[in-house]
Amino acid sequence: MSKDIKVKPSSVQEFKRKGGYRIIEPIYAADGTTVIRVKHCTLAAEQTGMKRDLIRRIVQQYPTERPIRGEKRAEVFAKLEFAERYRLEHGDDVKYTTNRNIIRKAWSLLNKKPPCSWTETDYKKLWNKDPDFESPFFKAELGAKGGIPENYGTPLRHVMDMCKHIDALRTFKCTKEEKGKYKGWFLNEIDLIGKPNEPKTSLLYHLQDNETLVLVYLGMAEGGRISSLRVQTPRHITWRTGEIYCEERKVRGKKGARPIRTVPECVINLVKRYVEDYKIDPDQKLFGKSTNFYNEQLSTAADEAGIVKPKPVTSHILKHTFVTQAAKRGIPEAEIEKQTGTEARTLMAHYQADDPQMTRHYLRGEESSVASFIDWMRSLEPVFLHHYERIQREGAKVDDYRGKLP
Repeated sequence: MSKDIKVKPSSVQEFKRKGGYRIIEPIYAADGTTVIRVKHCTLAAEQTGMKRDLIRRIVQQYPTERPIRGEKRAEVFAKLEFAERYRLEHGDDVKYTTNRNIIRKAWSLLNKKPPCSWTETDYKKLWNKDPDFESPFFKAELGAKGGIPENYGTPLRHVMDMCKHIDALRTFKCTKEEKGKYKGWFLNEIDLIGKPNEPKTSLLYHLQDNETLVLVYLGMAEGGRISSLRVQTPRHITWRTGEIYCEERKVRGKKGARPIRTVPECVINLVKRYVEDYKIDPDQKLFGKSTNFYNEQLSTAADEAGIVKPKPVTSHILKHTFVTQAAKRGIPEAEIEKQTGTEARTLMAHYQADDPQMTRHYLRGEESSVASFIDWMRSLEPVFLHHYERIQREGAKVDDYRGKLP
């Protein structure tokens, strides 16, 4: 059989160089064997240009080390002497948690080598200057030759500074992203409903499970980050008033903040139906999969719908959508700031897209037919319900997931 054909070492090296192991995300069975999902194998084939059968044999014959995930990985990193030093030096920084997680990711990529032991060779890998290593921190769109964005590079440079790597500080610089570059990154009604008589141009048409569909509707109404949405349970929701008690780790200056977000009744109705249909317990998460899972579902659906944005569609576009649509449809700036937990100046600089139509309305007196935010959300309700019921009838097209009702 093809799976028994020995893979050439050169093919393994090519697969590794093209980042294949990071794409394939193999599943590890209880007995330690490697299980590969067809969709991951197909994605790896598309991005590496190698055949699916060859990829399957590579991962089966040369399996990766079973990764440490979630809390266990965090616990291992927290025990490092460097982690405690970093906490003491940067624990009061409002971006401490994000910076620590970036360092932890780099530590994992470098085979869990202690940060103070990193050499120039290691930094070359992180800065994408090693031909055999593809850095996840590198963005080709930054400048002529690309670079490491400042938000990724800053914590890595913290390591250089703490460990007295002076030459590395001089050599490995960060690149500032253009301010407001992604302000046009949001969803509008055409993206959600589709073009007239072209249903396949709708993002919702290509979603494969109701969990992601409900996440989109609720995320657009809440204006929160995916990290906040993923920890919400039915017990967090006051159904009568539409208030949701949220956990928001990245609210500036408030660790473990719990803002109260208010969402329209039409959104609450769909969430309530979703909870009842799929028998979600009061303390069970509404959205139980990983952030990467939802990002994959959204980016794939957007690609199939032919939706073009400044950058790939991921779960964070829901916050951008709320900010832009709320501002466009008359919600006061103070309410948007309260709902999102993000300062107004940051919203203006990075989230709220320019709206020439409203500019002409206010400064030239031209009529505006823009509906209010609540009316806009209500107009989308029939579309979300249609696709919600379609997925119920057909069943979810992703493994081990809430889909067709029993």
